[in-house]
Amino acid sequence: RGDRNSYYGKHDSNNNSNINSNDTSSVSGGGGGGRHRSGSYSKGDQLSPEQLQNKIFVGGLPLHLNKDELRDFFSQFGTVVDAIIMMDMHQQRSRGFGFVTFENGSGGAQAALKAQPLYIGEKYVEIK
Repeated sequence: RGDRNSYYGKHDSNNNSNINSNDTSSVSGGGGGGRHRSGSYSKGDQLSPEQLQNKIFVGGLPLHLNKDELRDFFSQFGTVVDAIIMMDMHQQRSRGFGFVTFENGSGGAQAALKAQPLYIGEKYVEIK
């Protein structure tokens, strides 16, 4: 594992770790970074300020939830372009949190934040 500050220093000018803007790992637990026009991620890219406003962290997810169900739930707030659930690669199960990215200009992230508290099933989920 590398130095945490050196990684985040490349992505955050204040050198603070901000999970919303820096962790774009895939469901399979792969690396992250910005999104290319083709839709794939690469570690060297940075998200624009507009893209960062469209991405939310979702914590406290039910462990049985899959990424399609996550996408379907948040589509009530705007067009979802990406939904990921972070996985524990050793145990092959959800880590209980993920990220949802809405289409630029949809206002989906802001709508979801305003709609709190949110429940998926009977479980309260926290979004940031």
